[in-house]
Amino acid sequence: NRRPLLHSMAGLKKHTGADSIDTVLVSHFHDDHVNGINLLRRLYGTRVWAAELFADLLEQPMRYDRPCLWHEPIPVDRRLPTHKTFEWEGIPITLTPMSGHTRFATLISFEIDGQRVVHTGDEIFYDTGAWQPGAHMTTNHVYKNGLDMGCYHAVVDELERIQPDWVITGHTSPFQPQDEWYTEIRRGAEAFDDLHRKLMILGEDEAHFGAESQGGKLKPYRVHLPAGGEAQMDGWV
Repeated sequence: NRRPLLHSMAGLKKHTGADSIDTVLVSHFHDDHVNGINLLRRLYGTRVWAAELFADLLEQPMRYDRPCLWHEPIPVDRRLPTHKTFEWEGIPITLTPMSGHTRFATLISFEIDGQRVVHTGDEIFYDTGAWQPGAHMTTNHVYKNGLDMGCYHAVVDELERIQPDWVITGHTSPFQPQDEWYTEIRRGAEAFDDLHRKLMILGEDEAHFGAESQGGKLKPYRVHLPAGGEAQMDGWV
């Protein structure tokens, strides 16, 4: 989608009276979540806040070999640390690294009007679409987005620690979690790890590349040079 539309602005004004957006807090780098940010910057002067964990993917997308990158650089006004609380308009907010859908994402937790709220982004999906009792968790992972064994267990550990009153997501309606919700995510997390353990030919005590199955990367992934030009590459193995 290279023609972002601000179709949510009418609803925002109807429900809150707001006719502009002061700040965008980015949950993860995927194009369907960030493609309207530069338009917001041009129209309203919107500030962009993002975790240090993935801010560079927004600002320098050509350096990275990751799916779902938005092609335009997005300037980040404030790079935020994880595991530390900061405030916006008096609301305390904490970002926690979150892997599964992508390693370059954060669980956003905050408290407002005495209610604990978490934003899970696109981390957890269900076979019913939005969560409802009896739903089964489904994973929405792409290996090149960054994936770690145990990632979903780590997320449910954090959710159980926070005990949110409300859960908001990237694509469904907000809901109030019940005990069954935690149990189902834990079941899905174990099923995910069990499947990948069975698929891996090498044992855990042998050298392998884990769930992501990549043994090295070079940056920048794309570079434009004149004929005869030179560029310096960084990498890891």
